[in-house]
Amino acid sequence: LEKTVACLQSLNKITYSNYQIIVVDNASINQEADVLERQFPEITILRNSQNLGFAGGNNLAFDYVLQNKTSKYVCLLNNDVIVMPKFLCNAVNLIEQQPASKKVGMIAMRMMQYHQPEKIDSLGICLTRGGLSFNIKSLATANRWLFCPCAGAALYDRRLLTEVGLFDQDFFCDAEDLDLGWRARWAGWQTRLSNQSIVYHIGSATSSPSPKPSASRRKRIGERATKPMSDLAVSYTYRNVIWTIKKNLPTRLFIKYSPCLVIGQLSIIFLYFWRKRAKLICRTYWQAIFKRSSNKQKIVKRISVKQLDKLIMPRIFYSFYLKQLFK
Repeated sequence: LEKTVACLQSLNKITYSNYQIIVVDNASINQEADVLERQFPEITILRNSQNLGFAGGNNLAFDYVLQNKTSKYVCLLNNDVIVMPKFLCNAVNLIEQQPASKKVGMIAMRMMQYHQPEKIDSLGICLTRGGLSFNIKSLATANRWLFCPCAGAALYDRRLLTEVGLFDQDFFCDAEDLDLGWRARWAGWQTRLSNQSIVYHIGSATSSPSPKPSASRRKRIGERATKPMSDLAVSYTYRNVIWTIKKNLPTRLFIKYSPCLVIGQLSIIFLYFWRKRAKLICRTYWQAIFKRSSNKQKIVKRISVKQLDKLIMPRIFYSFYLKQLFK
């Protein structure tokens, strides 16, 4: 609740004037929505009777906004971000400066780490031939390989959402922004980074952390492992990444990328065996391979397979993460 309040307080200071704040209450406990309603009477609260996850919760907000025909854009924000006053103005200005022929419908923002504000948290998402997606950490990578925004801070054109659909609710949480981005890319939509749209991300606001590793184990596997993904996050992340491949990767590219896909996915499995979480990762991949999303969203294909190929980074891993893992 405290993080949501801080986020709303920062939104009240932004310079952009024509906006409405919508908060989705995903079946929170302790009447948190009532507290927010009393403290911020100007906001709109949409209440769910059950927790629909990041995907379902945001779809409720998408639907609400799309009912208003005068709304041109939807800005998604995690509840654990603090925004700078010009973040939205800069994002809207950037998307409106783009030529109509470019069909820019997604804007990524500069997400910085709240507790280490000099460090980049995400400049958007890149996708590799290993079937893995990563948060971009450098401007050089973003300028060349930005595939889609991270939905923790992103601006979407309503026309894009109308054409390609919303988040796949079966994903529940994690990689739903990648799946939406992939469908948008297939439909010919492009994305840009608004480097002056700055938000600070606190992190881990709505998911529980894993137990902290022992000192000896932290020393063996590096600093990144001191904040490991929770079991829930691991399950959803890697299951959903496989689902995005099954839903969106054409057969021709699947065959072309197959060596990279095998190496990339086996590397993830090996990593979690090494971290003594073998049962978790095996269960995750079993569910990913033998189950599938029931969402029947139609993929509108307006670009060629060759054009799609050029949007995917010709690597198995994003080198930044390898350096963090083994340093």
